[in-house]
Amino acid sequence: GELVMQGTANQSNETAVNEQCGTTHGSHRFELHLSASQASQHQGKAVYVHGISPVQNGNFAVEQSGVHVIP
Repeated sequence: GELVMQGTANQSNETAVNEQCGTTHGSHRFELHLSASQASQHQGKAVYVHGISPVQNGNFAVEQSGVHVIP
């Protein structure tokens, strides 16, 4: 794989997300946008997203990583 971009999960979420993340609070949602150039360069490739743990609990792939491809 290739790191194309990174961002911060800093958008609010519902309680069910906090439960999955094992916390009682937080902002676990994020939004990233590919430029037209990036989309063209990576067309047809699968998208993988990894959550980077701020407390050294592992950097696991987000559910359904690799399912969607860049059109």
